[in-house]
Amino acid sequence: MATEMARSPFKTMTRCRTRKKRGRPAADRFSRRDHADQEHRPVHQARSHRRALSALCLCRADHAADLCALRRCWAPHVDARRRAADHADRPARGRVTLAAAVGQCADGAGTAGDMAGGRSTLAAGLPWLAPTLVSDKKVVVGPDRVTDWLPFFACPRRIRLAVEREGVCALGGPADFGIVRQYRTQNYGANYTDWTHPLSPYRTDPKGVRFPVHPNPGSRGYRGWLGIWGGGSVEASRSVAAWDDKRRDLEVDPRADVSAWGYDMDNMKACAWVDDRVPWFAFDQPEDRKAWLSRASAAIEAAGVAAAALGLAIRRVRAGVFSRDANGTEQFRVREDASLDLSVDAQSAFWAETEPLFRTWLDKLARAPDDPQQTHLRDWRDGLRHATLALFDRFAGLPEDGDSTPDAMKCWAKARAALDRAFSDHAKAEVTAALKLDIPDTQGGKRRKAKQEPVP
Repeated sequence: MATEMARSPFKTMTRCRTRKKRGRPAADRFSRRDHADQEHRPVHQARSHRRALSALCLCRADHAADLCALRRCWAPHVDARRRAADHADRPARGRVTLAAAVGQCADGAGTAGDMAGGRSTLAAGLPWLAPTLVSDKKVVVGPDRVTDWLPFFACPRRIRLAVEREGVCALGGPADFGIVRQYRTQNYGANYTDWTHPLSPYRTDPKGVRFPVHPNPGSRGYRGWLGIWGGGSVEASRSVAAWDDKRRDLEVDPRADVSAWGYDMDNMKACAWVDDRVPWFAFDQPEDRKAWLSRASAAIEAAGVAAAALGLAIRRVRAGVFSRDANGTEQFRVREDASLDLSVDAQSAFWAETEPLFRTWLDKLARAPDDPQQTHLRDWRDGLRHATLALFDRFAGLPEDGDSTPDAMKCWAKARAALDRAFSDHAKAEVTAALKLDIPDTQGGKRRKAKQEPVP
């Protein structure tokens, strides 16, 4: 049995692939056999990539580097039997961590009771030394089952080294702390739930399930700042939420930026590094913060509406056509085969060029967050209108004299007029509706109040 379990997992996988059996796929045969390798049983021999090195001895440092290459370069397919190192609802991203247990735990000496007691003591501060939790039979792991340190050292799948006293490192490394010939691993990791990392904001889906807010290169700029501030379905991180209380004791400037960063992940692959400095405003009264957050959220929503209107207007210029309906009325529309890429550059420039304007507007709003006359919201709408029309003129532009056909001029004029109407005092004006501005009644001279939603 010991000889059987000490075989290389790569050899086992290769053998199963070459000798196919009907009715059971090769990957399933490998996984069933690998699952029998529990933590207390004999271990697999250490491997370097896919080559079987049965006689290789490595010091701890060299073996750690070897494991990093194995996990990152030759990671097995992720399924129910092999928990991913990066999972959405687990406490934190996985990492390769080696800890030297002192005393009897490191030397492998002593009784089973001594080993268990030593490991239990160390696991209180080093969570990866605790026994591996397995989520078989639909068992989930919540914060009440483990130590509070676990969110910083998530252990969905661990590899434990079997350290020997005597031996020589094949790569010439120091063997003062023992050498490693074998390791053991545990399939079927843990399913984590109800975890909240203190540095991460969270959102709640319609089913009431909480998920961390992930960064995305497409949301760089002030579009993603609501994820840091919180509000609505997004809950700010605990560290950010506690800042208002701590700043008074620290006697620091209430106007301070928050550094936000993280990887944009795609199926365990890091696609891009996203970082930003988000303005943070502290308020003495909770009502002031709610009012400020409500208006800032409406301003960001209105900016998104303005960016979409800008993109549609440019598509109308570049792909607009005229047609007549059954009554002979001329209609202006965008061709169905028009590419969405026509307006991408203009929308990207919109978010980049309106960010300084938005930062300045936030400073003014923080000094008077109540704004009963909607002065700040109207100033923001006027600033968006000016910036949007300027970008339209730059990216769409008037046709050249030699290319200025009547239809081309008509497309340009109608597209710009439709874009300008989105900022007007009209019930159907998209940007005005997003800001929930009061609309003047042209008949009675009164102002009709927009429908107000409850403050988050």
